[in-house]
Amino acid sequence: MQLTYFINQSAFYIGAIIVVISCLVHTLVYKNVDKPKTKIFIAILAVAFVAEISCMVYLFFSPQAVTSSTARIILDVCNYIFFGFHNLVALFICFYALFATQTFAKMTMLQRHVFLIPWLATVLVVITNPFVHWGWYFDKSFNFCRGIGEYTFYIAGIVYYGISLYYLLFKWYAITKKRKIAIVFSYIVGAFGIAIQLFFPLLEMESFTESLALLGIMLSVEYDDDRVDAVSGFYNRGTFMQDVRYYFDSMTKFGVICLRITNYEAYSKMPNALNVNDMVKQLSAELCKIYHRTSMYRVTGSCFVILTFNKNEEETDTVAEKVKELLDKEFYIPDEHKGIEGVILKATAPDELKSPMDVLLMCEIELSERCATQIMEKGALDFLFERAEIESAMRHGLLDNHFEVYYQMVYSRTDHKIHSAEALLRLHDDRLGDISPMVFIPAAEKNGMIDRLGDFVLREVCRFFKTGAPDKMGIQYINVNISVFQCLQPNFVERCKAIVETEQVDPSKINFELTEAVAAENYEYLSSVINRCKENGFLFSMEGYGTGYSNIYAACSLDFDVIKLDRRLLWEADKSEQGKAILKNSIRMIHEMNRTVIAVGVETKEQVDMLDRLRVDYMQGYYFARPRPRKQYK
Repeated sequence: MQLTYFINQSAFYIGAIIVVISCLVHTLVYKNVDKPKTKIFIAILAVAFVAEISCMVYLFFSPQAVTSSTARIILDVCNYIFFGFHNLVALFICFYALFATQTFAKMTMLQRHVFLIPWLATVLVVITNPFVHWGWYFDKSFNFCRGIGEYTFYIAGIVYYGISLYYLLFKWYAITKKRKIAIVFSYIVGAFGIAIQLFFPLLEMESFTESLALLGIMLSVEYDDDRVDAVSGFYNRGTFMQDVRYYFDSMTKFGVICLRITNYEAYSKMPNALNVNDMVKQLSAELCKIYHRTSMYRVTGSCFVILTFNKNEEETDTVAEKVKELLDKEFYIPDEHKGIEGVILKATAPDELKSPMDVLLMCEIELSERCATQIMEKGALDFLFERAEIESAMRHGLLDNHFEVYYQMVYSRTDHKIHSAEALLRLHDDRLGDISPMVFIPAAEKNGMIDRLGDFVLREVCRFFKTGAPDKMGIQYINVNISVFQCLQPNFVERCKAIVETEQVDPSKINFELTEAVAAENYEYLSSVINRCKENGFLFSMEGYGTGYSNIYAACSLDFDVIKLDRRLLWEADKSEQGKAILKNSIRMIHEMNRTVIAVGVETKEQVDMLDRLRVDYMQGYYFARPRPRKQYK
């Protein structure tokens, strides 16, 4: 056969081979081949390549079949190779879709075997062909002729292509509109070539259009750069959550190793902005030496996650130890900077992590000084999840009205009549019950919710005044607790002013009670905030006076209207003469500063008599009244 004639006859097969090889090279170069679906895709390309090579060999020897018995044998062998391998393409594409959509893991063994039935029918036709010639045969001139059984190949192909198209379009969690269009177009191209081959056997373009369809699948399914973090090369947050949800849905047991880079922010603030990207790239490269890239995710800028799949925890433990060893090496140390510092959190799902949200919380929950160990697991993670539950309760509390303001009255020493009140925030959660302010207030300061809670309390106090009940009770103002953190926010004064104006309440009815004034680092700025509040009509008081020199300094340097004594001063005065002397001198000194004094924690008649003798201005405590919700005040 002349070479030019052979090339013309086999042009479609040559084109198909070029496309298949291109897809194979692209997949091997740009993709990690650890994922099952990628391995199946490579298998599809391999069997398609073998089938197309067999077709070219068949075309080369077919003119010699009339005169050469060897050529006839080669033609027979080529046909068996072609149909044996080519029928695998449709089967593999079907299983490729099942793996890509993560459906295969959910299937029972019986269901998996059912999917093999159409392919087994084609195998039966191929195996029995030498005896019954149902698949194909040669006429006297050694021309290829179809048998009735060859239509089994087309039926099986239609079934498998239909199933794979259905799963990719409707069961693939990563599907997008653009991908849908690309996948449908690829299948149309493949179906067009098969139809042409079916009705016009001499137009041998099935392999070529099939290879084009594989190219389309590669670009629309295998090409997943939109699911990958550009810097690390790991899967991104969206892919992480999709995969984790699937593993929970399919009841797959897996380990979660979460690496939290604790000095990530320090790298991001370095003069050269590329330093943080260089650090991430080097860390990613080192992590890939420890485990498979396809099981690694960059969930946040500073959080890297490795998912392990094993029947016991040994592999997870081993990988976590290797990550720890990596951090210990301090392999990345730029000029005048320390190496990468991090905390490793390790748990298993669904044993310890019960839901995808638990896994996400493990990645995002704020770490504190309690995270001193390199590897945190099991009991060491309990406090993180407890705090996460509290933060969740707080978020839902604002949305579902689970927060409530209680009021505790403050009484005059002289006539024991109500003078003012203190607003106390309470949180009632359906699952956790009543949560102490000692727990949720510090959490709110850390997660940024404290401003919203402060606004909520101030607004509720204003609405309480609008009911008229406080005026009837003789309440001159209500103490609203604020922290130094709130007070130092740039828009604190403006926000408070806007709330009282909206609710149409006199600002003098609000007395901001500053907690932990000793924690302020900038007394000058804090003083300016207090002065601005007072200029707008608000009152200001200090809570917890008497716990140290810094506390005394705050009382002297800041313009407070009222100072509340720390309850421990009163309780210590009950126990000793020394404690009584400290209480007496504290009250005297505050009076000499022309400030009003409130004693809190009053619980007994003896304490009331002692405070009366010391001439305190006002008293607050369980002896007079416990905190009660607004609805109990008429």
